[in-house]
Amino acid sequence: MTRDFSTEPLDLGPAGASFDPPATLSIKYDAAALPSGEYPRLHKVVNGAWVPIPGSTHDQINHVVSAPITGFSTWGVLGTGLDLTVHVSGGVGEVRVESDVPPDPCTYQESPCTRNETAGTALELVASPLTPDARFEEWTGTGTGFSCTTNPRCQLVMDQDREVTARFSMPGTVTLDRSTAAFSMTRGGALPAAQTATITNTGGRALTLAPVSVTYAPLVTGWLDVQVDRTTIDPRGSQVRSPWR
Repeated sequence: MTRDFSTEPLDLGPAGASFDPPATLSIKYDAAALPSGEYPRLHKVVNGAWVPIPGSTHDQINHVVSAPITGFSTWGVLGTGLDLTVHVSGGVGEVRVESDVPPDPCTYQESPCTRNETAGTALELVASPLTPDARFEEWTGTGTGFSCTTNPRCQLVMDQDREVTARFSMPGTVTLDRSTAAFSMTRGGALPAAQTATITNTGGRALTLAPVSVTYAPLVTGWLDVQVDRTTIDPRGSQVRSPWR
C-alpha cells in the first residue's frame, strides 16, 4: 500500500533525458503529514502509476528522502510499509513469524520470502529444522540494530527494510579425491612411491576424523600405509593426508 502525502509532485525534465553515473535526488517532506505506521520512500510515475525507487533512504532527523536516479520523470514522496526478506540456507529448515495465525513459514524450498510490514512493528522470527539431521546454526542480517546470533528465536523491529538469513547445516560428509592418490605395482616388484590424497568435508558442519589403520590377511605382505590422525575438518574444508603407497 502507498499513500501520497507530499505537497506536490516534482516534475523534472526534459522528459526522456538520462545520465550515467546516477545522480541523487533528495526531497524534503512534511513529517506531520506522514501517516502512522508508514515509511517515506521516493517514487516516480511509470505508465501512470507510482513506482518505488530502489535504494531510497530516509533521513528521519531532517525529514528528507533520497535515492539514486538515472533519468528525469515525475517524482513524489509516498508512505509505504517496510520489506522483510528472509533467506533459508545450508540445510532443510524453515523460518516463521511467531505471531502469524495460522503459521505461514518460509521454507528452504521457497526461500527467499518477502513480506511487507507496518513501520515500527516488532517481530519474533523462529528458525526450525525440518529433519532430524538438520540443525540451526546462526542468523545474519542487514541494517542497524540487528543483534540475532545463534538463538533460534530472533527479535527485531521493522524500522527499516531488513534482509535476514537463517543458516542451517547438515552432517559433515567425507569425500576422497582419488586422482590425488594413483599408484600401481607389479608382482615381486618394489613398493610404489608414497602418494598424497585430499579428503574434503562436503557437509555443512565440522567433522572429526579418527585414526585409521590398515590390516592384512595372514601371509599377505603389507604395502599400503595410511596416515590419518584425529583432526577436525571445517565445513567445505579439505585436508591433505600422506603417505598413501
